Amino acid sequence: MQKLKLLVVFFLLSITILAQTITGNVSYVSDGDTLHLVSNGEKYKIRFYGVDSPESSQDYGLESKEFVMKRVSGKTVKVQVMDTDRYGRKVGKIYYGNGKYLNEEVVRAGYAWHYRQYAPNDSDIKQAEAAARSSKIGLWRSSNPTPPWEYRSAKRSSGQLPAKNIVASNKQNVENAVYVTKTGKKYHRQNCPTMKKIAGSLPKSEAVAKGYEACKICKP
Repeated sequence: MQKLKLLVVFFLLSITILAQTITGNVSYVSDGDTLHLVSNGEKYKIRFYGVDSPESSQDYGLESKEFVMKRVSGKTVKVQVMDTDRYGRKVGKIYYGNGKYLNEEVVRAGYAWHYRQYAPNDSDIKQAEAAARSSKIGLWRSSNPTPPWEYRSAKRSSGQLPAKNIVASNKQNVENAVYVTKTGKKYHRQNCPTMKKIAGSLPKSEAVAKGYEACKICKP
């Protein structure tokens, strides 16, 4: 009887976790499949369910990040939590605007893969990738693009990408992020009026090290 009660409790807790919904404001976009949000004073790192975007050093890595930033950076989103991964990140389906499904959108635009290993039954994302492949848009312009999970594996094998750095969260970097353009020589705050097209974001210390100068208008 005691074992049965424990199983029931475990089952109910599992349902509660899976049914969790977080609504909050997006404070930072790490890349095309990871963002940070603040909800009721709590900070969360959210990994997109069923999506794997190119690494920043891969083709379309920055474009993938910019795609997500344009849609939800600084905006309110709702996350349907599907799981919590081994790194403590919430893994979820992200909705914004009038119910737009961001996970599906980034894949349909050709800026990410359907991560079948972790979401084999998500038909929306599966169909989105098929459509992007068929239309040869985004990363599918290449005849044989390298999936990010293979890219990471190769980097780890060669010692160029330590496993601990793949998804390591650096709170200070997130809170001190600045934004740059592809051709500009200055770094900016996210909503700087002089910055018309964001190419990516990076820690302020890294921007300085790369030779960028602070914008005199937004004074980041």
